[in-house]
Amino acid sequence: MKNLKLIDGTFSPAEARDILLNMIGSKIHFHNKRDFSSKIRIGSSDRSSRVRLDELRETREHIISFLEKAEREGSTVSIKSSIILSCSTEEQAEKL
Repeated sequence: MKNLKLIDGTFSPAEARDILLNMIGSKIHFHNKRDFSSKIRIGSSDRSSRVRLDELRETREHIISFLEKAEREGSTVSIKSSIILSCSTEEQAEKL
């Protein structure tokens, strides 16, 4: 298992918006493509992607609201984010 630091810094609200909305946008794009692919291949939506899209859109709205408030208040925004990578077998984990 690997724990990797993805974001660790203090940003202006505009910088934070750029970072976070690009990341969320990338995830939305991924799930839209996955859902579209499922519709083409098997004729129905990918349920997990549809659920995740709803969650991501809600998260996006919360981020926008938070950053608008930070902008109005003249605040900076601290972002700390890490990702945890793990493999499903011991052999795969040893290769990392």
